[in-house]
Amino acid sequence: AYNNLGLAFKELGKFNESIDSCQKAIKIKPDFTEAYNNLGLTFEELGKFDKSIESYQKAIEINPNYAEVYNNLGIAFKMTGRLNESIDSYQRAIKIKPEYAEAYNNLANIYNTTEKIDEAILTYKKAIKYNANFIEPYSNLENLLKEIGKIDEAQIYEKKLLNLKSKDIGYKINTLLSISPIVNSVDEINFYRNKYKNALESLK
Repeated sequence: AYNNLGLAFKELGKFNESIDSCQKAIKIKPDFTEAYNNLGLTFEELGKFDKSIESYQKAIEINPNYAEVYNNLGIAFKMTGRLNESIDSYQRAIKIKPEYAEAYNNLANIYNTTEKIDEAILTYKKAIKYNANFIEPYSNLENLLKEIGKIDEAQIYEKKLLNLKSKDIGYKINTLLSISPIVNSVDEINFYRNKYKNALESLK
């Protein structure tokens, strides 16, 4: 009950009350992994990443096969600049749950940040493979491919992203009609020209 109450307080933005409820749940049941995970999430909301890491690690100590906690731990490590530990956490999450699309996307983001471009592309594609309706890796992959000049391939993922957001008129207007202020090649000029043309067609 206290854990659920903690979740409710978190959703309402009452983070101190959420922490108090999760701690009460843990006091009653010291091996309550979900309560430790929720405590970690609440500490993250407050920017207390060291405490969130401590909570996640306690959850993993109790249940070493909790993939979601490893993913959350990876996020906390990333926020504190501990990128190697973040990578390790995401990889552990994937080892436990091989079709964990969110962990693949988060791992790819780290690879992208550390300029491991080939690994990032491959890992974004795995995220999409395991969850074809997960929007973030499409967007991340499209942006990365544009950055490295793979315009034709970027357009493929842009179209897939548009299909996923087919009912989101705001997305079409704000994203598809956007024009890059700087282009570096003729291919990029053609990419944005076609993007504008396709966006107009989709809005009819």
